[in-house]
Amino acid sequence: MPKVDVAPSWTRLEREVVKATDKRVLRNVKQALQQLQREVREDTAELQQKRYDLIIPTQRLFLPKKWTAITLEQPMDFYKVVAADHRNKLVSVFDGETRYNLGHQMSAKRGVASWAPLESCYFVYTSKEQAIRAPFPQRAKMRTCPRVLIHVQGFGRGYQSGDKFAFPHLHFVTVLTDALNIKIIQKFSKGIPLIDGVPGTRPS
Repeated sequence: MPKVDVAPSWTRLEREVVKATDKRVLRNVKQALQQLQREVREDTAELQQKRYDLIIPTQRLFLPKKWTAITLEQPMDFYKVVAADHRNKLVSVFDGETRYNLGHQMSAKRGVASWAPLESCYFVYTSKEQAIRAPFPQRAKMRTCPRVLIHVQGFGRGYQSGDKFAFPHLHFVTVLTDALNIKIIQKFSKGIPLIDGVPGTRPS
């Protein structure tokens, strides 16, 4: 009777078993790693939120009443009235020094790395009409100068009080003087003379 060698067949079977086992092990390891990655991401997000909650300004600590801290993930359109000085430069109506350069990004002088103080931010509005009718304090240095409406974009960390916003960073998009509706200006300028279609008076 001839001798039958079964060893090679068993060896092949064993190799198939080992291969199948390795695939299951690798699949289980991969699933475990994916689960671990999800948990790490969730834990990181939770820690970031806790850190955010700790440093975010609140009315109790920093902010005046009716103001809340916000964060814009994408740039948003806003409007602002600035003054034209005797050199035809656009400057802040309030301090007469902060320059507004078309196409440039502006940053507050303080606190831009975290939450900038509210008083150092740029104040803007969600509509042209709101920007035009927004009052300026009597102590504003350029209050009697010609005024110009500009279109800006705010982004990142900032503050909100109704339709009024404040940001430490602004991008000056364009000048909208020529786009203003004269009836809207007359309605909201409250008797301020119009110079070149903008509420204001020429400096003496």
